[in-house]
Amino acid sequence: MKKLTTSIILLTLILLNWAWMQPDSHRRGGTIVGEVFAQNPETPLEYVNIVLFSVADSAQITGTITDTAGRFKLEGISSGDYWLTLRFIGYADESFNSIKLNRQKPVADLGRLYLKSSAVEMEGVDVTGAAPALTYEIDKKVVNVSKHYTATSGSAVDVLENVPSVNVDIDGNVSLRGSTNFTVLIDGRPSILDPNDALEQIPSTAIENIEIITNPSAKYDPEGTAGIFNIIMKKDSKNGSSGMIAVNAAQNDSYGGDVQMTNHTGSMGWTLALSYGERNHPGTTEQESYTILNDTTTYVNSDGDRNRGHTRYGVRGALDWDLTGRDWFSVGFRLGGRSMERSSDLNYTQWQVPETSLEKYSSNNVSEHSGMFYGLFLDYRHKFNQDGHELSSNLMVGRRDMDEESTDKLLDIDGNKISGNLTTQEGPGDRMNLKIEYVLPLSGERRFEAGLQSNLRESEDDNTWVDYNPETGTYDYDNEYGYNIQYKRNVHSAYMIFADELDAWGYQVGFRGEYTDRLIEPDKEFESFRLDRWDFFPTLHTSFSFSETKQLMASYTRRINRPRGWYLEPFETWIDAFNVRVGNPDLKPEYIHSFEIGFQSMVGKQSISVEGYYRSTENKIERIRSVIDDGIYLNTSDNVGKDHSTGVEFMINTRPIDLWSISLQGNVFDYQIETDYAKDDQQSTNWRLRMNNMFTLSPGTRLQFNTTYNSKSVTAQGEREGFCTADLGLRYEMVPNKFTWTFQIRDIFASGLHNFESSGPDFYSMTEFTRDAPVYSLNLTYTFNNYKQEREQGQGEDEFLEDDF
Repeated sequence: MKKLTTSIILLTLILLNWAWMQPDSHRRGGTIVGEVFAQNPETPLEYVNIVLFSVADSAQITGTITDTAGRFKLEGISSGDYWLTLRFIGYADESFNSIKLNRQKPVADLGRLYLKSSAVEMEGVDVTGAAPALTYEIDKKVVNVSKHYTATSGSAVDVLENVPSVNVDIDGNVSLRGSTNFTVLIDGRPSILDPNDALEQIPSTAIENIEIITNPSAKYDPEGTAGIFNIIMKKDSKNGSSGMIAVNAAQNDSYGGDVQMTNHTGSMGWTLALSYGERNHPGTTEQESYTILNDTTTYVNSDGDRNRGHTRYGVRGALDWDLTGRDWFSVGFRLGGRSMERSSDLNYTQWQVPETSLEKYSSNNVSEHSGMFYGLFLDYRHKFNQDGHELSSNLMVGRRDMDEESTDKLLDIDGNKISGNLTTQEGPGDRMNLKIEYVLPLSGERRFEAGLQSNLRESEDDNTWVDYNPETGTYDYDNEYGYNIQYKRNVHSAYMIFADELDAWGYQVGFRGEYTDRLIEPDKEFESFRLDRWDFFPTLHTSFSFSETKQLMASYTRRINRPRGWYLEPFETWIDAFNVRVGNPDLKPEYIHSFEIGFQSMVGKQSISVEGYYRSTENKIERIRSVIDDGIYLNTSDNVGKDHSTGVEFMINTRPIDLWSISLQGNVFDYQIETDYAKDDQQSTNWRLRMNNMFTLSPGTRLQFNTTYNSKSVTAQGEREGFCTADLGLRYEMVPNKFTWTFQIRDIFASGLHNFESSGPDFYSMTEFTRDAPVYSLNLTYTFNNYKQEREQGQGEDEFLEDDF
């Protein structure tokens, strides 16, 4: 393992050094700044393509795009004479000459530049460039959702299947760099739902971007050891009314639709959106297992059909009000419901050794998790006279109702019921989050930030168990397995950040302190469990700019994963006839130390990002199995030890020809668990390789073909086999900027096989899932009154390379 870790570290250093040593004709030097506005009406233009050329030989030097305020900045320009072009779809191209940079004049401020509306017909525009599907920023990755045509009809989970660092299993469970412990924010606010439920709830057509923050600063809640997914919802800030309607359909009774309307008039604006979706993922499963108890080995094999279904519906709205030009107020809500169902029909064969009798029977299992939820928020922001001097506050309250029901039936070979049970779990969960933040600019680029936050949670779970009586043919309540539990957790925190830039070097130092007060009150004979403690989380982020196109970044953070409520409940709950679950109230929180170093560069027409990382988790929490009876497992959670991940992540964007762009993404890491649950420490070399191919067939037609391979991975008691998938998406604009259809095929070759093995001193289990594939779907999108979508126009030759309770 040490040799492999050393090899990964050396590989990271070699890639970083190779990327940095590539030729760069524009090292640090002068700066060109300006603003781009539409001439009539006079409004700032975002995403305008800026390209700089040398007067001496007309060589292209560099390029960029404007931000939301129409501003742009080109840095690292050598002394000389230049001219630049401005290009934006729907506007006439403009050129600006006589730009001089020298030692006496290192900064050229071009002021406000204007573009005139163009009357050029859309059919005559040959568009070949496009914004990248994934970009790297100093502290996060940004997923451009509209560029993932193979996930148009799905949810945020389907989009994340296309992203490096992220894995999605056959049941839709998301993991970030191998960990399922992450936080989900929606427009920067905590989600009222469990993280994975929140990702399943949001339709991809309603998402603008997804920010993936693996090493967040002290400003963010440190909950979730792997990092943060921040879902940025679509909005439209232009004056007037506009909207979008999207509908989709797929096989297996899967369909959905989304409607969004916006209106902005003067200082006020509102957004209202509705969505509905139903998806089913049928497939087959096969299991082989045995248990050893009292010198008797019990073998249980099964095979049959399974299905995972998900229904979501919701409405969200927001009202934004510019009070004074320095004071902004927002109020919004999110209301919805969800239902997730897992079902299976299996045939069993069971026998024992030394006994030789053979039993055959079947089972029917249905588990449904449903409920309503709502969230309300109030935002206020005040800007002082000094640029960047701000005070902001946010209040969010929410509730989710939970109604879970699971039925399990065993039938003999003739179809007669021989045993069965029904379990229910219901109860509300309430949450309130209050946050106040202050930013104070000091001299130069120096700034100070501070904030206070309180996160209050409270929930109650009421569980019942009903057992089938074969003698009477009725179901009887069993009080032994019924229980009630109340759960409270209040976390109060404060943070401070100091940041500065010294020429090419920038740094940010942060510190966060959190006080946790947690109380679990079960009924029956169990005592209450209380946690009362302080935790501290330092962070450090730094960057160094070698030039406009080369930047080195490094960071360190400490984070925490507090066990969720159901992990802690000290009661036995039957999952099915062969599995019992019990919580562990003595679980300790996970603590993670995370180090990252990354490099970004343009090499000719290729963009290259390389990131090395090391992560160590203390008190690692995993689900653990043991044998309590012949063929019956006890499933619980425990702090299994300590794990280590050392890896390198990279992304290369290139264009072999004008009509074909490639994005190659990879993640390779060594993973090791130091645990007492296995004879030796568990170790594996994990890697994930993804190639995204985008073909521009015509100005309004694009074809995307993606392939992904996930290697095998280990846990404290088992191993998951590797698998490969391929997806295809075709997008066609029937009416430019109005009506678009997208056809997609998921898992084209039906190769998304999931195989998992686990073992211990007294058991072995192998489970294999196969999803019905390929899956075909069609998405239709109509926008009206120029609703602002992610633009497809060129970004320049250099730019196209682009909660739970």
